Amino acid sequence: MNIIEWVKSYFKDPKSEESNKTPDEFCPMCWGYQQYQGKFVRDLKKNHIDLNNIDENIGWIEGYAAKNLTGIMMERKGSEGHCPSCGNDARL
Repeated sequence: MNIIEWVKSYFKDPKSEESNKTPDEFCPMCWGYQQYQGKFVRDLKKNHIDLNNIDENIGWIEGYAAKNLTGIMMERKGSEGHCPSCGNDARL
């Protein structure tokens, strides 16, 4: 699930299993334990992004992720990933 799909699933049902998963390209450890998910959701709401205007704001969401979340993006090494922020290794 990419970041846009994650946003859609979160706004459809914030307590669903899908919205509790980490978007594919991000480190699950950093996303949850370091509160990136909470900061991201707070900023989505602050910018009035909701289920009705996600498609209009794809550029904002992708730009936000590029600016604020690149530090926790998993670096691909074959079928494994490595987080440059916390050092977590995970199967992708």
